[in-house]
Amino acid sequence: MPKEIGVIQLDYKTGEVIEEYLTIRDAAQDNYITEQYLRIVLKSNGGIMYQKKLRFVRCDEFEKITNYVEPKLTFKRKSFNGKKIAKLDFYTGEILEVYPSITIAAEKNSLDKTNLSRTLKKGGKMRNKQLRFSEVKD
Repeated sequence: MPKEIGVIQLDYKTGEVIEEYLTIRDAAQDNYITEQYLRIVLKSNGGIMYQKKLRFVRCDEFEKITNYVEPKLTFKRKSFNGKKIAKLDFYTGEILEVYPSITIAAEKNSLDKTNLSRTLKKGGKMRNKQLRFSEVKD
């Protein structure tokens, strides 16, 4: 006799519990789908049936879902606004000029501000124009 697996039907968008079933067969019959299809979806697709707008989860996995806390991803963007930028000698690294902001540095050297910002994030060298920049630390 196969092991009975409890299944919980959740709201497709919010994830709230709609109904609990003792077996996969009961859940499949109530929702007019095959047991095989429901088993495949539970294993591979996280229990979501996109075309039928249905969502299921096994009872033993339900606790994992309800206790799951989505991690907060914070990325610190490096900004050069309001910071002094130094133009360096390409080969020796000596400071040639210091600009009060990235905007002025870009204008004086006929560059785009975005391009200069990306260059600074990647080390500050522009090989094609033989230019080198660095952020001045106070």
